[in-house]
Amino acid sequence: MSRASVACHWACWAALGLSACGGPPSQAWHPPTQTPVRWQTTLDAWTRRGEAYEAFEGRLFVTATCLSPAASAALLRERAHREGWSGDRLETALAEQSAHDRETLTFLVGITAQDARWDDAAPDGTLEMAVRLDGHPVPLRGLTRLDEDTIGDLVPYYAWITPLHSVYRLEVGTTAEPAAVDLVVTGPPARVELGWKTPR
Repeated sequence: MSRASVACHWACWAALGLSACGGPPSQAWHPPTQTPVRWQTTLDAWTRRGEAYEAFEGRLFVTATCLSPAASAALLRERAHREGWSGDRLETALAEQSAHDRETLTFLVGITAQDARWDDAAPDGTLEMAVRLDGHPVPLRGLTRLDEDTIGDLVPYYAWITPLHSVYRLEVGTTAEPAAVDLVVTGPPARVELGWKTPR
């Protein structure tokens, strides 16, 4: 089975799951002040999947996790648990991450394309990534295609990463809690748009 066919099969099941649930619910932007939420629960809540087809043929498959302050905090707590951090180290890391999240929003984005030559979201590449906060485009602060060693370090935390994915870290600036976040991956082959909402 080809790379695109495997991705197509997986994406169809994911799409069926979303339609059965009526779409993903809105998520709290900030971490809870009392009982922390498990990382896997948070990962599921802040991860979106989308796909584009042409003549019933899969062209582009995108999975992305929006690392809201709630997601970032849950990820740090999971790292602390797995790596045996002290309480002081975790509290310091949470404070530093909170300061970072007040100015920067990070996404982890996985792409699978029908043609491997399309799988290029670097500047001047085939694909382009864009982010909208509350409907307004925001400039990218950073876009990095991750190497295999870095991806290997992330796999224990991001269950959706597979050998089919090329993985990118995307960062944009933010100064306030948005009600809506949209990520668009587009180019000549196809366009995929993912969205997140926070309660108001």
